[in-house]
Amino acid sequence: MPAEHDLIERGIPDLIDSDDLAPVVAAEVDFLAGRFAGWAERGSPAVRARAAAASGDEARAAALLADVDLSAGDNQQLASAAWAVSRVGPPSMAETLLVALREQPALLVEDGVPLGPRALAEGPLIAATGDLDSAVVRLEQAIAIGDARAPLWGALARVELARIKLCAEVVGDAGPPTSGPAVDQLLSAAGLFFRAGGYRSLLERTGRLTRPDEHIPPLGGPTVGRLRPGRPWRVGFGVMGDVSQRESKGLAMLHHLVQNPGRPFPAIALDRLVKGGDIEAIMATSDAGVDEIRARLYDDAVRSRVGKLLSRTIKGIESDHPLLAGHLRATVRTGHACRYDPPGGRAVVWVV
Repeated sequence: MPAEHDLIERGIPDLIDSDDLAPVVAAEVDFLAGRFAGWAERGSPAVRARAAAASGDEARAAALLADVDLSAGDNQQLASAAWAVSRVGPPSMAETLLVALREQPALLVEDGVPLGPRALAEGPLIAATGDLDSAVVRLEQAIAIGDARAPLWGALARVELARIKLCAEVVGDAGPPTSGPAVDQLLSAAGLFFRAGGYRSLLERTGRLTRPDEHIPPLGGPTVGRLRPGRPWRVGFGVMGDVSQRESKGLAMLHHLVQNPGRPFPAIALDRLVKGGDIEAIMATSDAGVDEIRARLYDDAVRSRVGKLLSRTIKGIESDHPLLAGHLRATVRTGHACRYDPPGGRAVVWVV
């Protein structure tokens, strides 16, 4: 059996009993093996935040991240926090982590335990700030560094790169990054290594990326968008998980538009919708003439009010979730008729 500090790169996490391992090694072995629950109340705030994010408890992960001390000089904290922040935000912490990571060596190590290439932590963080093209470049570097060090890191970098590219295909006007291997090639190469090496948990996570119907945020399903009503609303998109947003009429309008992609709705219909009205009532008078109907549907004051409200709502999302805001800005059309026009390619699956 490999020495304890070699278990990450040379062992099979799914088959390793971590109970008697040093905490740094145990946390990484269990994370790779998908054993998240045991770390929900154990370890540093960053390790617990990563476990919460991987388990789908994004609100708890965000709360734990607020307690992370990035000045402690602990690379496991940096790597764990980077993984969690790249899934649940906030983008401001992603920026802070990127600055802290730049001071570290190309391979992150804690107590002699390898934690992976620094570029593997940086790439998803860059994506969380909304810069998918730069994230792609960094993760391509992570693949090269990882392949030279140990196959595990190269495979993990390929999975992360596939997540970013899948998101880029549906994000909006910019279009997907075109450099490097295609998504299917990346996932095939990573999956082949995981299958051959007995990495059952990582193989399952990789498979989820192309099965949005089995999306379990934030491990997979990067083509999924989320607009969940409530007080507060929970909104998310692609490679970054959900964030809270204050309940608003603009979110209710966006919620309606994304459920009906490509279908135009008069601005006055959306205005009535958020006021609890029914657009059909506008058309109910059978003896209304064409000019009267047109006057009801083409109200310039309503057009202006609804357009500004949608724009303000999207701008308000941007500070917490730049990827979602970028996608909506590129795909929501306003005017006398408003609609959500997603780009071609892979479809966005909305959880509303």
